[in-house]
Amino acid sequence: MRVGVGIAIIVIASSTLMARGQSLQEQDICAKQAESTVAQLLGQGGNDGGRYQSHYNTKLKKCRLLFDLSNLSAILIDASERRPFAYYLGLPPVTCELTPPFQEKTSCSSKEEFDAFVAKYMEE
Repeated sequence: MRVGVGIAIIVIASSTLMARGQSLQEQDICAKQAESTVAQLLGQGGNDGGRYQSHYNTKLKKCRLLFDLSNLSAILIDASERRPFAYYLGLPPVTCELTPPFQEKTSCSSKEEFDAFVAKYMEE
């Protein structure tokens, strides 16, 4: 799946993003994995102002990658499998799908619903 070609990436690096009990080594490995995923999905260059955030989910033992392309679009991806879990496209008509692991795909109707879903995977 291609997220979009030519998006500049700003890495959000903050110790406040790390969950309790999460080792620095796991987060570092996840950050490198996310950087590699970004490079493969987007290729070289770009300047559209997108950003991403990586997070190692200690409960699931998975590296998650959240692309925030603007207030109008975002996508949550498994960084190793490169599989999307949720996406939000806010331009009319609004498109929002949530796919929890091992569950059926569901729809959402707002950025707030998307953000609440994503928070479960980016905070543990």
